[in-house]
Amino acid sequence: MLNFNFLMNVSAVWAKVIVLVLFAVIFILVWILPNDYIFKGAPDRKWYRNLKLWATFIIILYGYLYIRF
Repeated sequence: MLNFNFLMNVSAVWAKVIVLVLFAVIFILVWILPNDYIFKGAPDRKWYRNLKLWATFIIILYGYLYIRF
């Protein structure tokens, strides 16, 4: 059974830092993906079909909201 009692000693500031680092890792992993994989199944390669841009927007939005609230 998982319990997370060991995390009770982590301060809120460090918890935010950890989550923001995880967002940064996801951001890097998104941009490492090859473009052929990103546009797979798309009829053309227009900018609004680029999933890297949309994922970047969402990650930045989540990061901002996490820092703000």
